[in-house]
Amino acid sequence: NFFFHISKILNLKWIYENNEEDEINLEGYTLPPYNTLEKINLYARRGELTNLEKVLKELKNDSNPNSNFVEVIERHLENFDFDSIVEFINSVWSHEI
Repeated sequence: NFFFHISKILNLKWIYENNEEDEINLEGYTLPPYNTLEKINLYARRGELTNLEKVLKELKNDSNPNSNFVEVIERHLENFDFDSIVEFINSVWSHEI
């Protein structure tokens, strides 16, 4: 959240390390419900780190296995790379259509 606010104040665009491991096969495991994906997308666009962490914690405790999905989001979150989270969610949505 700190980096998000700094980027807004100083009009910065953060450049993140490219991680080729982000490409995962979306088939073969359960994705979170659509409303959860919407929450993640909204929180990432707003830079709401704490809310993203809460959603990920709920997904980890959920009875449906979402571990691959959560791992990708967490990797981006470690770098405060909210833009990549939004891009990832958009790619998930495009695969579901």
